[in-house]
Amino acid sequence: MAIDRKQKLSIGLRINKNRKSAGYQKYYGKVVQRDGLTQRGFINHVTAHIPGITESMTAAVLETVVTCIPELVAQGVSVKLDGIGIFYPTIENPHLGISLEKMKEGAPSAAVVINGLRLRFRPDSTKLDNLTSKSLRDKTAMTIAGIYTDVKVGDQTVEVLLPMDEYKRAHSE
Repeated sequence: MAIDRKQKLSIGLRINKNRKSAGYQKYYGKVVQRDGLTQRGFINHVTAHIPGITESMTAAVLETVVTCIPELVAQGVSVKLDGIGIFYPTIENPHLGISLEKMKEGAPSAAVVINGLRLRFRPDSTKLDNLTSKSLRDKTAMTIAGIYTDVKVGDQTVEVLLPMDEYKRAHSE
């Protein structure tokens, strides 16, 4: 489903403190993370978008999707959800691979050849529901919420977001 209105996203600016970087002492954007939704919160949100559906119906569908995607991917089946993206499997191989000598010894087992199986995700990039960075940016109303700054709290340094007006006041002197 396409985002039909601009969503609001707060951005904080953070200074680059890496002296070896060409961007040293320059400011870069960082998303101001809000509390994430739990699965229950997501179910409530989805249910509110669909008249006539109950939370238990939404939960049943979501729990089934969460079970089925890894099940299918483990069988080598990619799962494409239009407007969201593709879930697909990849293999983690041994760093040095398998030598020709080992191959000549007989058919190697999957346990020897494969270190792991990963479930990967690639966002949908079709024209209607493009979730790539530029398209998603254009569907989002972003505002600068403030500047991330380091604050000493006891013997620890903590990064906090200082609203722009407070930052300007503190640095205008």
